[in-house]
Amino acid sequence: MALSHDCCSISALSRLDHAVSQTRQYIQFVETQHDETSGAMFAAMLFLSHVSMRAGYPWTWQLERMHSLVLTMPPGPERQQYLEILGGLDMNVWIVGRQSAPLHIWATYCRGGEGIEDVTGLPRRLLDLISLVSRREDVSHELQQYADALPQTRDKITGVYRSLILSARIYLQEEPVAPLLSELFTLVRCLRQEIPGADLGILAFPAYTLGYHGQLLEYRTLAVDVLSAPSTTYLPDGTSVLRGSPLNAMRSYWASIGVLDFSLAGGCDSSEVGLW
Repeated sequence: MALSHDCCSISALSRLDHAVSQTRQYIQFVETQHDETSGAMFAAMLFLSHVSMRAGYPWTWQLERMHSLVLTMPPGPERQQYLEILGGLDMNVWIVGRQSAPLHIWATYCRGGEGIEDVTGLPRRLLDLISLVSRREDVSHELQQYADALPQTRDKITGVYRSLILSARIYLQEEPVAPLLSELFTLVRCLRQEIPGADLGILAFPAYTLGYHGQLLEYRTLAVDVLSAPSTTYLPDGTSVLRGSPLNAMRSYWASIGVLDFSLAGGCDSSEVGLW
């Protein structure tokens, strides 16, 4: 099991701090401009949220501000697209260490759509169900029905959908999780061989679920293997930044339950981390 830890250099953190500061200044400037700049301001705030998370800072508080901004836009495709982007970010199932109250944007504004959502690449119907799981509504039966209706072929996309469904059912803990974990482990292990490292973020939620709920070493080893790829952010000079990452969130949890020494946990136990 890979337990080594990459620390951020002080210079790397100072550059991230500068990026956060500059973006905040831009947002403050844009707020004084005409409403036509709403799209640019949304993009800037989205960037700030991502940088803040990777730097290990709280970021979910910005979602409410972004949500308020989007609601001032006239109804139409652009407004709905922004709501879907926020709805995906706001899903409680894939935020670790959240310090702000969830807004449940997807469940409130985005349910009932058809087709594939552009940013996540997931079916809107599946996101509908996950949004209800985020509200702690027991939709275990509906999730199983959705899984039963999927193609029986063992293709990569269907496997990803099934892994997310299993993770959502385990998150609810309304049924015995041991057989679900065993099925999830087998599925994620196969998908790990098929999905290139750059795309493994789609398995961050299932991998974290394995590491969080599973007590077997093989579950935790697989979780580290999968989470390592989406957890590394590189600055232009090649510096590796791991603070606000799914892997460090996993290590922090293991340290809190005595599975891992705190010195290897990454020092980000108060970070808000998105599992993607």
